[in-house]
Amino acid sequence: MRVAHICTKFNRISETFIYDLVLGLEKAGIENHVLAADRVNEKERPFPRVRILPPALWQKAAFAINKECLGVYKFPFPRQATRHALREIRPDILLAHFGGAGAAIVPLARELGIPLVVVFHAFDLFMRQFRPETYRPLWQSGAQAVVVSEHGKKRLLELGCPPERVRIIHCGLDADRFPLTIRTQSGSNEFRLVGIGRLVKKKGFDDLLRALVLMRGRLKQSIRVDIWGEGPEKRGLVNLARSLGVGDVVTFKGTADHRDIPRLLRGYDAFVLPSRTARNGDTEGIPITILEAQAACLPVVATHHAGIPEAIPPSNRDWLAREGDPGDLADKLLSLASRSDQWDNIGRRGRQWIRRHFSLEFEVNAILRLLRDCAAIPATPSKREG
Repeated sequence: MRVAHICTKFNRISETFIYDLVLGLEKAGIENHVLAADRVNEKERPFPRVRILPPALWQKAAFAINKECLGVYKFPFPRQATRHALREIRPDILLAHFGGAGAAIVPLARELGIPLVVVFHAFDLFMRQFRPETYRPLWQSGAQAVVVSEHGKKRLLELGCPPERVRIIHCGLDADRFPLTIRTQSGSNEFRLVGIGRLVKKKGFDDLLRALVLMRGRLKQSIRVDIWGEGPEKRGLVNLARSLGVGDVVTFKGTADHRDIPRLLRGYDAFVLPSRTARNGDTEGIPITILEAQAACLPVVATHHAGIPEAIPPSNRDWLAREGDPGDLADKLLSLASRSDQWDNIGRRGRQWIRRHFSLEFEVNAILRLLRDCAAIPATPSKREG
C-alpha cells in the first residue's frame, strides 16, 4: 500500500505524533510519502519521501487575512503542483493530518478518485474558524475521520460528521523508550515539578504560577518548577512569575529535544500541565507530554479538560483539577506532595495505563486497518476541477 500524508508543515516539534505514525507505518511495510507546504526540523525529523508544495505569497496573505479577519480557514495548497505530485506518487489513499489539511485536499481527492482519511486533534475542532460548513465537503466526498478522544468525537459529530464515518484512535507512544523508574521523595527535601508544552494560552501555565503563590506556607518542603517549551506567551509568563514573586522557584528552560525527554523526566518527582480552553476556543486533544510523563512513571497533576481524563487511569484522577482554577490546582499539588510514599504506585499505574491503551503499536495497527478498509472501497473520480 502507498499512502500520501497531507500536512501544512512537516514536522513541528509539537507534532511528534505525526512523525511517529509515519515511521510506524513505514516499519509495518507501508510506502509513505509526505506532501507539505513547508518543512521544519528536517535534521531532527529526517524522512526521505517529502515533497514541499509552497503556496504563492499572495495565497499565504489571503489565507492569513481570511483566518484572522474573517474567521475562515481555507488552506491554499497549490492545486496544479499538488495534482502533479499525486499523479506521480499514485497513492492508494490520502491521510490528512488535521481538519484544515483535509478540507484543503478534498477537491483533489474527489477529482483523482483517491480515498481520503482525515485525522482531527483539537484546534481543528474547537477554534472559531472551524464550522460545519468548513467540513461539509469532506462528508459529501465520503471521507473517513479519526479523532483522538471521546471528547473530540462529540465535537466532530456536532460539526456534521456522520456517526458511521468516525473512529476513535488514540495517539500512541513507545513506552519502551522510557525506563521503569521508582519514584520516592527526593533526598534534598525538594518537590521537583516539570511542565512541558508550547507556551500558548491553552497550556494554562499562568494558572500554575498563580497556584504556586497560593501554596506558600502550606508546603512542608521547598519546591522547584521547570517549564520546558517555547511560544508566544513566554515573555508574559516570565514577567508574571517575577511580578508574583515566584521567579526564584520557576525556571523557563527552553525547548526540550524530543530524544532527551526520557532522560529529562527522570530528574523530577511529578509532571504538571494545567490545560484550559483558550478564548479563541483552542483546546487540547490528548497531550503527548502527559502520555510521556506517565510512561516515565511520573505522577501527573493536570486538569479536567478535553481528552485529558481519558489519558489518566481512573485511580489517578484525584489529581485532576478544575480547569482555569489556580486554587484547586494548588490543592492537588499539595495533596500529591504530601503523599510521597504513594508516588511509585501512582507512577506505575500511569505507565500500565499507557501500555494498555496508548501504545504506538496499537495506534499503527488501528490506522492500518482503517486505511486498508478505505483503500478497498472503489473511489470514483469526479469531473476535473480547476
